[in-house]
Amino acid sequence: MLVQYLTNNIGEKTGVYLPINDWFVIKNKLQEINFEINEQISKEEILSDLQEAFSEVKQHQSGKIKMQPAKEYLDEI
Repeated sequence: MLVQYLTNNIGEKTGVYLPINDWFVIKNKLQEINFEINEQISKEEILSDLQEAFSEVKQHQSGKIKMQPAKEYLDEI
């Protein structure tokens, strides 16, 4: 990968130039990583929600909480 740095009039690096094909490779890789991160977050959220649901069922079975009928729940949302 050929990388060239852009500098200002006092020599500070202010930018980077790289060939367009290299940019597309980097961009695609970042999109893949972002997708993997979003997929992982979604899996963690789903797992957390399921664990909460099972906990509520156990609390209901032991008489600690009363469950809401599905029709009432659906009417709320």
